[in-house]
Amino acid sequence: MGWQGAAWLEREEREREERTDLLLAALQLEPGMVVADIGAGTGYLYRKPRRPRALQPPGTGCSISRATSSQAK
Repeated sequence: MGWQGAAWLEREEREREERTDLLLAALQLEPGMVVADIGAGTGYLYRKPRRPRALQPPGTGCSISRATSSQAK
C-alpha cells in the first residue's frame, strides 16, 4: 500500500473494526522490551495514545515503513 492508503489506515473506526486493543494485549509487552514494527505504514500502532506502556521509557520501540511518504508527521 502506498501513501494513497494512509487515510484508510488512520480511519476513525479502525480500532473498533480490527480490535487493535486485543492485538496489543496479545503481544504481552513488558517494560524495558525493545520492539520493532516493520511495515508500520503510518505508525498507527506505535503512536500515542495507542503506544503500549511497555514502550514508554525505559522501553524502546521503532516503527519502520518503506514508504516514508505514508508516515504521519
